[in-house]
Amino acid sequence: MMSLGYNTMQKQIGAIGAQLRRSLPPSHQLRACIFALFEALDQNDLGDASRLSLQLYSSPESRSSLDEYLGRDASKFMKHVNLLARVARAQVTFLEIVHELPSFSRIEVICVHKQRNDNKRKAHTPFNLSKIFRLLQQPLTEQTCRQFVNPKLNIARIEEDFIVRQKQGLHVHAEVQIIQHLAQARIAIDSADIFPYIGCSKLSCYMCQLFLDAYSSFKIRGCHGKLYNQWIIPDMVNIHPDTAEKLRQTVEMLQQHLLVELGKPLLWSYGPHA
Repeated sequence: MMSLGYNTMQKQIGAIGAQLRRSLPPSHQLRACIFALFEALDQNDLGDASRLSLQLYSSPESRSSLDEYLGRDASKFMKHVNLLARVARAQVTFLEIVHELPSFSRIEVICVHKQRNDNKRKAHTPFNLSKIFRLLQQPLTEQTCRQFVNPKLNIARIEEDFIVRQKQGLHVHAEVQIIQHLAQARIAIDSADIFPYIGCSKLSCYMCQLFLDAYSSFKIRGCHGKLYNQWIIPDMVNIHPDTAEKLRQTVEMLQQHLLVELGKPLLWSYGPHA
């Protein structure tokens, strides 16, 4: 999941890093680690960049020095360093588990490459707000917009926001990428060789949990309940006909579930934390 934001982190760390290069004295103990991190980023070496980031983030002395030389930019820099450190931290945690659980002697590690999915919306007739309300069997009025979309916005503002969202690219979440890999590798999801659990560093979104519940018996650590309009199930090629049929049925189930849920009036809180 972290790889999706790798280019952004490179730019952010690089921008602050230029300032750090100028301000760190040549004899400073952090200099070697910082310069090695920048070199790894320049060479797109995620492994070294993550290992060095973990080393940097885990050192209280490093944080203190960065506060001194970067000021208010130190927290922003360390935020990105922490994100980069996740890969190395996951590796360390994984190895600790391997030493604790004997069953891990039979584990096989497979690198799942991110598919080159087309992230553009392919609908021949793009959805608009009127069509959405027709699907919900509701008239498009100021009252229904307040009732089903946002009680603080009028139709014009909602339509404007809807057009912007329709132009956004689409994202295949990590959980769906795992299912895509199994489907295209023709590995049965109910195979005895598959442990039905998908581990992620973050809680899954509403659509990922809904998809996994409908398609498989895979469990996850939990769901934060948020909906993302850029969520998508990608096109899948070279999959077994039975898998294709299962995916078709799953998509239909998701559509019907969403129509029911979207047709419910909003429960809007007007309390102090609204």
